[in-house]
Amino acid sequence: RKTLRRVRGAFGFLTLKTPVIPPARHNADLPHAPVALPASIAQALHKAAASIVRVRTAEGTLLFLIVLVAGLLASCLADWLIHTPQPVRILLFLLQLSAAAAVLWLRVLRPLSHKPSDRESALRLQKKFPALCSAPISAIELACGHGKSLAGARVLIERLGAETAALLRGINPAQVASPNAIARLAKVAGTLVFLNAVWIVLLWPDSPTWLARWPGLRVPPPTQTIVRDVTADFTARRGTNVELRALAEGVIPRSGRVRLDFADGTTSEITAQPGPDGNAEFSAVVTSAQIPFRYTFLLNDGEGTPHRVNVVLPPTVADFSICEIFPAYTGLEPKNHVAGSLDFLVGSTLELQVKATQDLRQAETVLAGPDQHIPLDPSKSSATGKFKVPPGLTGLSFPLVNSEGSTSVDDTIFRATSVED
Repeated sequence: RKTLRRVRGAFGFLTLKTPVIPPARHNADLPHAPVALPASIAQALHKAAASIVRVRTAEGTLLFLIVLVAGLLASCLADWLIHTPQPVRILLFLLQLSAAAAVLWLRVLRPLSHKPSDRESALRLQKKFPALCSAPISAIELACGHGKSLAGARVLIERLGAETAALLRGINPAQVASPNAIARLAKVAGTLVFLNAVWIVLLWPDSPTWLARWPGLRVPPPTQTIVRDVTADFTARRGTNVELRALAEGVIPRSGRVRLDFADGTTSEITAQPGPDGNAEFSAVVTSAQIPFRYTFLLNDGEGTPHRVNVVLPPTVADFSICEIFPAYTGLEPKNHVAGSLDFLVGSTLELQVKATQDLRQAETVLAGPDQHIPLDPSKSSATGKFKVPPGLTGLSFPLVNSEGSTSVDDTIFRATSVED
């Protein structure tokens, strides 16, 4: 009888490993109280979860470092080999930052904010330590990991928890997360850091310049001659001579060139000459500029930053009208004047309206003889104003400034006279 009881007890213990237990919500009417996990199991699961978080965070940090260092190595070497244009360097830098930000969010910040659940930790423990079989996950399923399950007999659940706790005493839960991936990633990161250090040393003292160009800054590549532009982007009037200037640093050549790329697709080069006494400032003149163009200074082996010259048609006077209001004592009616009959009575008030070929930012009338400059009020493509006729008036001119800042050229002086009463 004793032997039979022992056999039955043994088989009864075995059946506890694979029970079919309905969900806890269907057992709310069982008579016994909830069963809590033993403290040793909870501590083991906590240690396993912390180890998983540490390993995932370390892997993400190494991946983040790899993305940054690999991007630095690739961008700087490509720039050194082919002098990558600034827009391309900016695009590559933004792509590298986006990749690094994605790795930082997905592989570093999320693991820190999403701790593995007890079930995930238990499954990782069972996979790492096969001797545990399914004991940890069974204990969690029966006790729900929080002491709220009423499924199964209380004695059997407590017995399974005690036996699982005994099995966990012989292992180190912190070893549940394998650091093998960390070692591999660390080797890759170390190799990339070493390669970066090698090219920085080999290209010294020019390597700081290549590093400064990595984010896409407008830093010229290191050459024997560094070109510093004096004239950058600006606007010039059509038909005028445009002077371009740049400074040379380092090796000062005897002469240089300026490459011109015109808006109609044609290109040309003009000579850039240094200033007197071998001055480091070089200049070149584009005569009678007609269309917009881009220019680049080429001095020795140095190349300047391309700049744009916007060539615009200067504003001109399309028409003007003058109404002369005589002094009251004369009893004369107001008189309208046109070009060719500009004879005014001294002391009269002139109401002036000038119509231009372009929208105006600023306008004035210049009185030849008295040499007076009288501001006018601009409104779109016209300007108005009034003034009294001074003695000695010999002519009128109308300097204009359009909305782009271009001034009129060779303003016509319209002959006028002032008549004394």
